[in-house]
Amino acid sequence: MHIYGQILIVHILGIIEKELGNYVKAKVLYTESYQLYNNYLGKEHLKTAWVVAHLGIIEKELGNFLVSENIIYESLKIYNK
Repeated sequence: MHIYGQILIVHILGIIEKELGNYVKAKVLYTESYQLYNNYLGKEHLKTAWVVAHLGIIEKELGNFLVSENIIYESLKIYNK
């Protein structure tokens, strides 16, 4: 399987787990997706920033508000470049 296909599958699984309210599983999948996007597209790519933002949302849902805020600001920095 092409690496981009693998990234998309992991990413979609993260979305599904998030929508089901399985935030711990979603966090694991989004983290894996982030690592794949980061390695394949680079840290500054908009798709990488999108995954970072969603990791921030997951942290919020898990009650980690300060971590969430920091992650979302990190995503915003990428978007603003």
